[in-house]
Amino acid sequence: MLISKRHKAFSIMVFAAILSTTLSGCASITNSIKTVLVGDTFPTLPNPEITTYVLDLSKSTNSIAQLNALNSGIEDFISGKSIGNPFSNPRVPPRGLNMQFISLISGQAPRYLLVSAETGQKLYDFIILNKINIDQSEPLWNGFMNAREIIFRDKTYNDLQSCPNKVIETLGTQALPPEVLRAPAIQICQDALRTARAIDSLAAFNNKPGIALGSDVFGAVKLAVSNMKRASEQFGSAKITIAFASDMIDENPKRKLIDNLDDKNLNACELGKKYSVEDFSSPGELSGLKIVLVGLGNTSIYKDLIEPNRTFWNCYFQEAGAEVSETTDLAGY
Repeated sequence: MLISKRHKAFSIMVFAAILSTTLSGCASITNSIKTVLVGDTFPTLPNPEITTYVLDLSKSTNSIAQLNALNSGIEDFISGKSIGNPFSNPRVPPRGLNMQFISLISGQAPRYLLVSAETGQKLYDFIILNKINIDQSEPLWNGFMNAREIIFRDKTYNDLQSCPNKVIETLGTQALPPEVLRAPAIQICQDALRTARAIDSLAAFNNKPGIALGSDVFGAVKLAVSNMKRASEQFGSAKITIAFASDMIDENPKRKLIDNLDDKNLNACELGKKYSVEDFSSPGELSGLKIVLVGLGNTSIYKDLIEPNRTFWNCYFQEAGAEVSETTDLAGY
């Protein structure tokens, strides 16, 4: 029977490990084999997923209510599940979330960041750099997630001096000493603090927006694409999504989209392509970007414009190379 070179080499490695252990008597055969195997079986952290929620403030200033109504995944960021999990089945990617708004002048609206994708990657890098084997790293990762949830719930993040100590205490007995665990503990505390500040700022914005409400959709698109380009540069192979929770009816007088779409003789797709060419500097500029239109038909004022508006935006984004889909809520994004 013929044996492949790779299989033969692997067999030699296992035999060498067993022989070494037998001669030295310093460790068990099982542990030696596990050491050889760990390089092939250690799970990788999936590529991060970065999403921007674009919320429409033309009629409502309660963005938190919008998020709840649209079944968003924001709770995952609050609980810390968004750091991802390379050991679960299926594996869960780390996630990052931006929140921005469609207003009268969308560039003036604030933006809120929940940046757990970066935290998840740093925690995973910590495990790799410290060469923690799979049997020890899985409970450690579960400890990271549990500590993140407890730290946020108890608001321990408010004191960044004592917070890392609390995380280490929560982790319990691990393969690493407390002084080594301090680095990931700080990451967990900082992630909880950033999340808390973003949520508090969002609540304050709901109570007093301080900006004029309106429907500058094109301005919001430009801002979201710009932010996502920076995220793509930071995270490399990340899956990038922009989810527009809006009827996408632009009332900006510069383009008079409402008037144009109301023309029965208009080719809405051609108009979408025309504006797309004007707005994006090169063909395929949005290639690899996923656009999700959430509640596109949810308008009580412009019912006659729903279909031409849907056609317009689909052609607008597709002309620039984006993948476009429609859904009724934000679940899964």
